[in-house]
Amino acid sequence: MSELGIKEKPDKDKFDTAIDSLTNENVFIMKYLYENFSMEDVEKYTSWDVNLSVERRIGPLKNVLIQMLNKLARKALLNTFIKTLIDEGQFLIPLKCYESVQITDDYGKITIIKCTAKRKFNKAVKKLGCKDYPWASEGVGYCKYWCSPLFKKFLAYIKVPLEIEFTNKGCIITASFEKK
Repeated sequence: MSELGIKEKPDKDKFDTAIDSLTNENVFIMKYLYENFSMEDVEKYTSWDVNLSVERRIGPLKNVLIQMLNKLARKALLNTFIKTLIDEGQFLIPLKCYESVQITDDYGKITIIKCTAKRKFNKAVKKLGCKDYPWASEGVGYCKYWCSPLFKKFLAYIKVPLEIEFTNKGCIITASFEKK
């Protein structure tokens, strides 16, 4: 929490409560859509939310600038994207959860060992009785429907393909440059 500038215990508690509430709301919406409509509607909702998150951060002007810079310095752009995602995503995945971040001429790799967002999502799934739902199975619902689509959407701007390997408590995210 100190990475975010939150040092006082009451503020940390409020912050945790807000994140838990946001996670519970998302799980509740997914549960409602699945029970009353279909799995396709759950996927549409999560896709819409991911797109909204990306569009709020990358407007049309930034997109044009990214496309121009992409031709010049892909590694620098990937480095900037990864740092931005880590910095702006600390409210869900604090720095202490990252085991390593590597960026070379060929790839960028992030290893997350204890994903707090995944843990909170799975806790909300259990609390709301959705553990056997297809979008919550295997404990990777958050990863499949929120996190990995968000990373993929961001990295699509610089045309870098992404591979994600889910682990028990985290994941390994690899963005590899295609050889030109």
